Amino acid sequence: APFGFHGGVTDGTYVYFAPHAAGNKEVMRYDTRAPFNAASSWEAYDPQAPSGGGGYSEGAFDGRYIYFAPHDNGVISMGEVLRFDTTQPFNNPSSWQTFDPSQNGVGTSPKGYWGAHFVGRYLYFAPEWQRVIGEHGEVLRYDTTLPFTAASSWQTFDAGAHGVGTDPDGYKGIISDGAFLYFVPYYNGTRSHGEVLRYNLALPFNSTSAWTTYTPANFGVGNIAKGFEGAVSDGRYIYFVPSYSGKGTGAYHGEVLRYDPTLPFNVASSWAAFDPGSNGVGVDPDGYNGGVFDGRYIIFAPSNNGTAPHAEVLRYDTTRPFGSASSWSTFDPARNGVGTNARGFAGAVYDGRYIYFVPDRNSQGPHDEVLRYDTRP
Repeated sequence: APFGFHGGVTDGTYVYFAPHAAGNKEVMRYDTRAPFNAASSWEAYDPQAPSGGGGYSEGAFDGRYIYFAPHDNGVISMGEVLRFDTTQPFNNPSSWQTFDPSQNGVGTSPKGYWGAHFVGRYLYFAPEWQRVIGEHGEVLRYDTTLPFTAASSWQTFDAGAHGVGTDPDGYKGIISDGAFLYFVPYYNGTRSHGEVLRYNLALPFNSTSAWTTYTPANFGVGNIAKGFEGAVSDGRYIYFVPSYSGKGTGAYHGEVLRYDPTLPFNVASSWAAFDPGSNGVGVDPDGYNGGVFDGRYIIFAPSNNGTAPHAEVLRYDTTRPFGSASSWSTFDPARNGVGTNARGFAGAVYDGRYIYFVPDRNSQGPHDEVLRYDTRP
């Protein structure tokens, strides 16, 4: 059985879950038109990737193809992008392709990515970590109008290596406001960090002037404001999902960072931070991984709060003040009898009505218990 996923993506009909845990090579998908609790609504398939399979983190959809970002499969750091043609049968080998830019002369060492984002004609991958060199900042880009398996269709650029910012390495996720890409800061190899990396989509990808960074925590924003996993937009603001602020220290946190893209990027007043748990909300709303916007609420996917994998879903009402505790609430389905051990998720996918929380690790290890929330009631 497939187990241990990091992130998911929808093509409008199916929800796909990216296999990450060591030993899991199967992409799982759910047909949103079919009953959630029927085994026939679910499929899993091992594309038999040359690298050995598994080790993917999040995915993106370009209107036809689903792409899975290569991360680490427990044996090697991966650069092998996996692609599925949604117009073809799911369990047919010919529906799947892989290409490894790192083995075809692209860039320096384009491996170890966490998250992919499609905008315009390009697909971008967020640089996170790879074996030997550790955290890195080599952004990978694919031009989807060109052949998938041609090295000339791919580019990389490392902003930090070209003098941009302080240490822009180690990102988990990408989000766009239409004009810029924002890379979500996580851990740079020395510390959990809050150095947001931004790329101007109107400028050449390999131009240093197209890239800039800003670290709100260094200018008095928030108390922690670093160490995030994923970001969500409500159409106006960008919210950075709080994870933990000190690798190896158990410093999981719940301080959400928010940016107003209508204001200057490098000004502290454009940013705000709020920690619901420190203001009396919930039981222990720390340690989240990804989230979604359902048209009114930002909903954060629970991961690990520093004590254990948890299921305390955090929700913010975007019609209310960001810095008010009354705008925030939590609910823990697992503590209220939902599921078997539905805790520890890595990302969420929204299909227009339901939110699917991507199963990662619970107290027993990697798991496959998908949690679903109906946003209508």
